[in-house]
Amino acid sequence: CTEMPGHSDLFLGVVPYQGVQSKVVDTARFVLPADRARRLSDDPAERMQHLIMIDGGRWALACSRIGDVIELDSADVKWRGHNGKRLWLAGTVIERMCALLDIDELTEDLVNGMA
Repeated sequence: CTEMPGHSDLFLGVVPYQGVQSKVVDTARFVLPADRARRLSDDPAERMQHLIMIDGGRWALACSRIGDVIELDSADVKWRGHNGKRLWLAGTVIERMCALLDIDELTEDLVNGMA
């Protein structure tokens, strides 16, 4: 990953992917509330063990690990409405302590510089 000086802390740099320079997003800093994000290690390499490519490879979401693929029952999801600032947060699954991301909304925020 090549760093991008002068950019937000949310952007870790760029990586080549299928002929494109993909922008790498520090997913933890993006999705966690500010108080929890402050507790993250200063070493972004810990959060960049894997990259999940989105938007045709224009963006890469950095993550520390990839868990199991699971099936969710819609009733287990606490769905969010379209109110609020984080339209990319589609819902949460409390039992699994995870968030469901709306990748289209997330990509739109990244492209528009709202991240």
